[in-house]
Amino acid sequence: MLRRTVLDRISSQRSLSLSDADTRSVDSKDESKDDAKDETQDERLRVVLLLPSFRRAALQVERILAACEFRAQQVLYRGIPASDPLAADLRFEYHLEPLWHLEGEWAAGRAVTCLTWNKENTDLLAVGYGKYLQQDQATGLVCMWSAKNPKLPERLYRFASPVSALSFCGTRPNLLAVGMCNGGLALLDVSATEKSVVADAGDGSESGVASPSWEPIWSMEWMSGQEFLTGDEQVLVTAGQDGRVVRWRRGERGLEWTPMLRVAMAEGGEKGVPPLLEASGHCPEREVGLRQFAAVLCMAPVPNDPVRYMVATEDGCVHTCSTNYLQRHKAVVAAHAGPVYRLSFSPFCEKIFLTCGADWTVRIWAVGLDEPLVTLTGGMQSVEDAVWSPRNSTILASISGDDVCMWDLRRKTYLPASRTAWPHPSPPTTLLFSPGQDNLLVGDREGRVAALALQHMPFAPYFQTKALVASLERALATKPALLAALKKRGEPFV
Repeated sequence: MLRRTVLDRISSQRSLSLSDADTRSVDSKDESKDDAKDETQDERLRVVLLLPSFRRAALQVERILAACEFRAQQVLYRGIPASDPLAADLRFEYHLEPLWHLEGEWAAGRAVTCLTWNKENTDLLAVGYGKYLQQDQATGLVCMWSAKNPKLPERLYRFASPVSALSFCGTRPNLLAVGMCNGGLALLDVSATEKSVVADAGDGSESGVASPSWEPIWSMEWMSGQEFLTGDEQVLVTAGQDGRVVRWRRGERGLEWTPMLRVAMAEGGEKGVPPLLEASGHCPEREVGLRQFAAVLCMAPVPNDPVRYMVATEDGCVHTCSTNYLQRHKAVVAAHAGPVYRLSFSPFCEKIFLTCGADWTVRIWAVGLDEPLVTLTGGMQSVEDAVWSPRNSTILASISGDDVCMWDLRRKTYLPASRTAWPHPSPPTTLLFSPGQDNLLVGDREGRVAALALQHMPFAPYFQTKALVASLERALATKPALLAALKKRGEPFV
């Protein structure tokens, strides 16, 4: 960055002046005067470097220089020019065009574990770095990247424990919640130029507040509602490896936590997807585990419902929970024959959500039904992540092994609309669409985040919800009983 460049220049000038002084034959008195003059000049430059006005100016200069270098890529990132619907050579290829890579020596030895966009400034991306495998040894890192400067991060925060989850607050967009593999939690004020921890909890926290667990926090969401707070404020809800769902609030002593739920292991016989052995016609053999509680790998609040939320666990189940019923869930469905890695609601229909897991599949569900509407299989490899497109209701993306798959429910559900091989030796770990744009960000195990522009994409339907429902109904043409059950769920299926 520009600030580092100035510091390097100071040190080089300093070393040059010292080497020149050694080669010259001058009086010791003159040398001491020159040294004092150099030290005074260096001190003045260091004072300038610490000025907030200089840092803001350096930030703007860095963005200008990056804009000159990445001008063509940023034009594609903004979707300029838009496709002409009347063009004679119009084609839909679902092509992923590489734009840039967010990487550096600071991320060496760390995997990209989580990505999240700021709710207010949609050009601001937070990237969490940690470990992918249990035996990996790595410290934690959070980098704040701006789409205006893909060359260098604008903020960099280091932690002793690997970072496992990130989430921006919706009502206070300067607050970033950071979850770690040791169960620790920190709230960062990203508007400050230096690392500013507003509140924290866990081992080694500055406030001394203990965390309820020493196991990784895998998911966190900012939630609001009458059961939590009055007004438009939000509280943080976290879920982790020990099956705890915990609510956090800022109190006099810092962060205060309240237990909400402890998710138990599945007992067997749940409705939904049958286990792999049972589906093959053989009698499933169940081992009695020592643990009573299942790790919660992901969670999501139910849209337009202030009290309900869903959690997905390592034993393949999706639990529907409520803040009105503490310590127990309302319903449970067996969603996958293995761990569930993502649970996400459609941005265009609050009754539709997707899950992906280790059984090679992405499944589309309707709230209240215990059978998947659509099952997408991109290959015989675990699906690490899957996300909905924010611009087209029928398009979603997933990671299957070393491939990034694009799906279009309007086109076909038995094969991806396109499959793009990851060009690097380390496989991808997570992906995220840019807000309101046709761009995809993919992170891998080497700390690299690739920005990809979606080219030759179909035009978004005018009635997004109707297009999604029509695509699902068309996929259910061979399942009349499930289609009838879907129509009984009310709007928008009737």
